[in-house]
Amino acid sequence: MVNFIKGDLLLILATAIWGISFPLMRNLSRWGGVMNLVTLRFIIASIFLYLIFYKKVNSIDMKNLIFSFFNGLLLMLSFMVLAFGQTYASALNSSFIMGLTIVFVPLLASFILKKKLSKANLAAIVISLLGIFFISGGIRLSIGAGEIIIFASMLLFSCHIVQSDHFISKGADTVTVGVMQNVCAALLSIPIWLVTGIGEVEITRLVIIQLIVLGVFCTAIAFTLMICAQKYMPPSRVGLILGAEPVFGAVFSVIIPDFNGIRETFYLHHLIGSIFIISAIIISEIFSSKQKLHA
Repeated sequence: MVNFIKGDLLLILATAIWGISFPLMRNLSRWGGVMNLVTLRFIIASIFLYLIFYKKVNSIDMKNLIFSFFNGLLLMLSFMVLAFGQTYASALNSSFIMGLTIVFVPLLASFILKKKLSKANLAAIVISLLGIFFISGGIRLSIGAGEIIIFASMLLFSCHIVQSDHFISKGADTVTVGVMQNVCAALLSIPIWLVTGIGEVEITRLVIIQLIVLGVFCTAIAFTLMICAQKYMPPSRVGLILGAEPVFGAVFSVIIPDFNGIRETFYLHHLIGSIFIISAIIISEIFSSKQKLHA
């Protein structure tokens, strides 16, 4: 029961941190382009994590290195596609679409890993979808090229979650893989970065601050928290809690302006949607806790 609560708290914290990443990625993808953003994000994360966990990294075995490579590949692809999509879509729409992991993670886990969904999780997924529908503006949501690209990123990220669960079941060291997946993502990004060209970009204090926050908090810390949390919960529950991303994304998109000082607007439908999503997580928490107590 303690581990169950620990997993929830770790993942909720990671989800809240990721909420910050949507306005930051919106700003930085328009500042320096896709590969500057993605590569610098993973380089900063890798340096930060290596300084803390260098002993684990230096003693990594082949099994965990292979797990890290494939996780890093999916991370790099997911965020490369996401950054490209965010040059055409708002941070609010981006957070809404990425919130669809609540549907696709359980479906992929059920299909690939043969993990069944409980009735409580199914009910919570339906309520969360209703919340995401409200957050997106309901039937007024406009679908453009940016939204379609971000949907592809969401599918890649959902595959990363399910793949991580599979690796954990095969005995992966979660901290080691959590660190090394970022290193692998950085190493895989660098050749593409060099081929496509760094370009001429202006480095300001605000850009540096946002890159550090994105690299250290939204990448290094958040992804390590997530893979550690996955030790204690099934993929369906991971996807459900990550469904709260649109809530945090909407809030931080209002708080954090773009480089022109313009903030996105938080409307009543965002509030209603947020209430639905939080309610879904609470419902799932109550039923899952009861199941753990009776187990």
